[in-house]
Amino acid sequence: MARHTLSSRDPQAGSDQEALSRMISYLEAECRRLGAADAALHLALAATLLPAAPSLSRDLAPAGAGRLLQ
Repeated sequence: MARHTLSSRDPQAGSDQEALSRMISYLEAECRRLGAADAALHLALAATLLPAAPSLSRDLAPAGAGRLLQ
């Protein structure tokens, strides 16, 4: 059985990575809106573990990601 991973050789990998990043970003924002700061922090940490999609700009990074890396 073939294992599917997000690799740079896969032409759709950039789109998949971008979609995952946007979903995590959205979920993080919703957690913050609902007052679930710990859940939002975990999502920000998860976002830092994703490989950066080449088409993503720094402006689309999850809200807590920059603070975590400083």
